Amino acid sequence: ATLRARGSCLTPRRMAAPSKMLPLRARWEKVTTMDLKMTPTSRRNQQSCACCVSASLSCHSLFLPPFWHPFLLFLHMSQNIFVGMVINAVHYSSLNAGKSAVTTFTLYLLCIYVADCMLTLFSSVLYTIAATRCSCRLRTLVLRNMLRQDVAFFDTVRVGELLNRLSTDTEVIQMVVTANLAGWFIPLCQVVIGLIAIFTYNWKLTLVVLSLIPVIAVCMFLQGFCMKILTEQELIALADAGSKADETLSNIRTVRSYVMEEKEISHYADKINISYLIIKRRAWIAGGLSSITNLAGDSCILVAMWYGGQLIFQNQMSVGGLVSYMLFALQSVFAFSSLISIFPQFMEAIGASGRIFELLDRVPAVNYDGGYIAPNGIEGHIEFKDVHFHYPSRPKIKIMNGLSVNLPPGKTLALVGASGCGKSTFIYLIERFYDCQGGSILIDGMDILKYDPQWLRDQVGLVQQEPVLFAMSIEDNIMYGSKICTHARVEQAARLANAHDFIQALPQGYDAQCGERGVMLSGGQKQRIAIARALLKDPKILLLDEATSSLDAESEKLVQEALDRLMVGRTCVVVAHRLSTIRNADIISVIQGGKVVESGTHDELIAKDGVYRRFGARQFGIVGLAEGLQVEDTSRQEDPAASISGPFSAVEALRGVAKTRGDDTDIMDAVQDLAVMDAEPEGLGDLAREM
Repeated sequence: ATLRARGSCLTPRRMAAPSKMLPLRARWEKVTTMDLKMTPTSRRNQQSCACCVSASLSCHSLFLPPFWHPFLLFLHMSQNIFVGMVINAVHYSSLNAGKSAVTTFTLYLLCIYVADCMLTLFSSVLYTIAATRCSCRLRTLVLRNMLRQDVAFFDTVRVGELLNRLSTDTEVIQMVVTANLAGWFIPLCQVVIGLIAIFTYNWKLTLVVLSLIPVIAVCMFLQGFCMKILTEQELIALADAGSKADETLSNIRTVRSYVMEEKEISHYADKINISYLIIKRRAWIAGGLSSITNLAGDSCILVAMWYGGQLIFQNQMSVGGLVSYMLFALQSVFAFSSLISIFPQFMEAIGASGRIFELLDRVPAVNYDGGYIAPNGIEGHIEFKDVHFHYPSRPKIKIMNGLSVNLPPGKTLALVGASGCGKSTFIYLIERFYDCQGGSILIDGMDILKYDPQWLRDQVGLVQQEPVLFAMSIEDNIMYGSKICTHARVEQAARLANAHDFIQALPQGYDAQCGERGVMLSGGQKQRIAIARALLKDPKILLLDEATSSLDAESEKLVQEALDRLMVGRTCVVVAHRLSTIRNADIISVIQGGKVVESGTHDELIAKDGVYRRFGARQFGIVGLAEGLQVEDTSRQEDPAASISGPFSAVEALRGVAKTRGDDTDIMDAVQDLAVMDAEPEGLGDLAREM
């Protein structure tokens, strides 16, 4: 009815009707050559077509065969043809009794609409499946590449920024690639075929319609350029805000203890407000340019209607021909608008993909896999030869400056030195978290760079100073990293690590959840679980970085005994500040200035008047560990325990302390106990710390 009303308004008089009704095929050929039609009928059909084809394109490999793409294009193009035929049949019905033709063409259109509806429904489901699959694969690929990066990468990039790339950036790419680029085929075909059709039909009318296309093109490129820049800025701002939120939530206990909640909220609000301002600026630019583009497109349609009406008045175009022309023009405009809308979003995706592909294309400094795999495993001989190293994030600070160490297999090496001297770095280099910049590290006589990193790490067990637990059960945490394991072995490892008793005391036992980062357990409990995890792995090389630092005195003694038994026949590297935990080590190396300045057993180093002896003296709070130790600086010491010169015993030291503090019962009792026990200097240090 609407089309008929349009025709009556634009047509002052009826044109001469054909002398007879033509067969369907002849009518088809006549209409296609005379009225020159294309495909679309309305904005709804164009959008439906775009949705259908985008789904079929993205799901091409899933369900839809290739010939469906041109079939869908043909299906929508045929709508214009039949609409023009219906208009002409209605227009000439009083002269040729074309009621049957109207009914026939209407039924054809109904079949096309029903087919379009069914295919749209089917393709929408497939599109959703394809889009979700694309998103999952992209996120998995990004995470895989993140985990393959060397540890130095994580020293300089914040976790919040990486999480933002994993979520927000991939979502932008998914939306553009799967939802928009997948629908470029049909709109592009509609634009090309539509232009050919309307040029062939009436080139004068087409030139008038296309006069506003340059305005649309300029707006499109301006919008795309602005969207790319602003999207990059927005993603950077969101990543900065996400990093701040992640840092705050990860350290919630510290934030709460210092009553900094409102301050952190204010910092986050400031950072998120930056993204808000960028988005607001982008909205104004996109809205303004889109409005101009839409106005230019609508003006094309108005010009086509006005000039087409003039042609009808001049008897140069039929009513049905103008309707078909308008449908082709509308379809071309809508299809072109669809392509235009893809462009700025595509530029947004370029801004997001730049950060993603920067990560995907990054080659880690330490190769992730590939290399030699010893068929019989390794013996555990470790040798550092003139190793030079600095952290990539701090190139001006030398950590190792010609460090050399030789550790035979099955022996225990203890590293001693001030904080920051490179003890933990020694362990990181064995794990190949980093590679040294000079010298070489040998495992069983072969350069560590030649081994397969993953296989090598599988031969090494690591217990760090800060135990790391995951948000899963205690048993799963102990089994973490072990390929084949039973509950009996888990329990055995827990017993050896002195963790079985407290685990059994929990309501759920080994199934008890540790919470995120092990927040539901104490520091000592987490440390013992981490030790059990390393014991269960049964590595050839065992690395202990302050592994017993969080244990109480009783647990430390039991765990130390278990570790002493397990270290037999295993190459061990122990980092410790408490000399009581390393006195039984086969080799103790003192690191200072990036080099090993002293090396030997505990007794050998104590006998020397060197760094190790002075380090132990400072640790115990007195300048002396054994008979014969001389005072370094007595002028600044007020405590008699720190100002004794010449030979002394533990009893004499505590008796001097008692004289300065008065009649202290605890100290006098300790003096009597030491006199009976003939305590060693190390026991004196423990007692001094307790008092």
